[in-house]
Amino acid sequence: FHADPDGTERTQGFRTEDQLVCAYSAMLRGGPARLSVQALEPCSLLSASVTAFGELCRGHPAWQRLTARITESLYLQQESGRQFPPGR
Repeated sequence: FHADPDGTERTQGFRTEDQLVCAYSAMLRGGPARLSVQALEPCSLLSASVTAFGELCRGHPAWQRLTARITESLYLQQESGRQFPPGR
């Protein structure tokens, strides 16, 4: 979600089980996130610093492919104007 200048929170989208959740544009820009992430129910999280994630991707081709597929999926969702997972 993000907050408007007047402080009103707006939902940007939802993610479900087994979907990547991150402030991807902030990671690419190397700056602060413009969005906040909130879990609406109990969950387990894996986290990594940008540096550690970059090292993982550079060191393992499977992670490079996974990152490329996630990027493609995010782009296609944005292009279609859909922020919610398919079938939900």
